[in-house]
Amino acid sequence: MFGKSLDPTVINCDNQRSIKMSEDPFHARMKHINNKYHYIRILVQNGVVKLQYILADEQVVDVLMKPLPNKNFEYFRSMFGLVDVAYFSR
Repeated sequence: MFGKSLDPTVINCDNQRSIKMSEDPFHARMKHINNKYHYIRILVQNGVVKLQYILADEQVVDVLMKPLPNKNFEYFRSMFGLVDVAYFSR
């Protein structure tokens, strides 16, 4: 676009099978998957998206998706650059 090549967008994924399926889609179990779900595979093959494995314990997005123990919540909150409001009222 505009004469410049862009780096692929990295998507962190904690499912290794999904990553493998995006790289090598021809598998006997894949024949029943609807074509509309192959979109991410096409993006990976075209170099637009790169799926990168990340441990489930390191998924920062979990803070937005599910309830977490306090320790994990505070850790992920700090990774977003957010601080506790009580910190400013001291």
